[in-house]
Amino acid sequence: MHLIGNNINTVVAERAHDVRTGIKRTDVADAPMLPPGATVRHVEFGVGQVVGLMASFHGYQTKTMKIPYLKRLSDEISTEYDGKTLHHKRFGKGDVYAYIIVFNKMIIPIYYPSPFTNNSIAVEDIKLYNLYGRRKMKENKYLKWLLIMQSFLPLFFLVIIRCSSKNRGEMILDFILELFHGNLWIIGSALKHPEIYATSLLCFSAIMFVFGLLIYFFFKKSQSFDFREEGRKIIIDADVTENSVTFFVTYIIPLVLGDIDEARGFFSFITIVALLIFLMRNTNLYYQNPFLTILGYRSFYFHFEGEDGIGNIAITRGNFDTSKLIKRKRISDNVYLVYNKN
Repeated sequence: MHLIGNNINTVVAERAHDVRTGIKRTDVADAPMLPPGATVRHVEFGVGQVVGLMASFHGYQTKTMKIPYLKRLSDEISTEYDGKTLHHKRFGKGDVYAYIIVFNKMIIPIYYPSPFTNNSIAVEDIKLYNLYGRRKMKENKYLKWLLIMQSFLPLFFLVIIRCSSKNRGEMILDFILELFHGNLWIIGSALKHPEIYATSLLCFSAIMFVFGLLIYFFFKKSQSFDFREEGRKIIIDADVTENSVTFFVTYIIPLVLGDIDEARGFFSFITIVALLIFLMRNTNLYYQNPFLTILGYRSFYFHFEGEDGIGNIAITRGNFDTSKLIKRKRISDNVYLVYNKN
């Protein structure tokens, strides 16, 4: 209560200063806006975490509103580039005037901007934020790995066509039945069979093809949650959808044309695929996904209005209107799922 009283007195003093001098204080521009869930350090209360906002909306009945702010704003609210101005779908335009912060055994509002301009409070984990004071989006490495594996879905399909035959199908069925009945000796016999390489590749490709289809359904479902709405428009620098065709022609087709049913061709195939996966893991080339291109997805380089350079890669589906605001979800590196905001 002591802190709240001090903050109220500070705010009143600032307003009185404006009235007396007729000059509005300009230190607000220097005060940082805090991202969701930011960790801060106060000179008196120590380390705390931002869990909410207090904002004023002219269209709201009581004029002021408490807003949860631990992870992100609700879908009804978006922010402008300055981070302070809010837009509510029902109550219109508003401004942030305080942060609700949890300290040890207390939850109190810290009124903006005085404590931030007089160094009473500071952001603790600054490395988690970008140059614009916004919290960096969490990297989804799991989704990245799934997209890498999905990139090879056309390859697995072509290998199935190349290696499938009635004789090999019967061999696989007999092998499974023998294992089901506990005849483990069949493993040694299979390893000595002249068709082992082509049959093994056929089984592996069939399993990975089914897995790749399941990945797509997961990928499609992931496009319905965990997006962040941006209060800015984007500028498309270059469409790079055709790169997926280059990936298909350069890497996929040559792998199928080799003698993959022979020992040398089999091990060459496995080695090249492993190297490609390693290459895609350490770069952002996984966005060059021929399977997604077949399904109507497109990819492009973009940057936000007011920023310079080609900094991001977007994957999207359907019509995309650059005149509208966007929502995005980070996959990994500088690659994002991007859609127009509803």
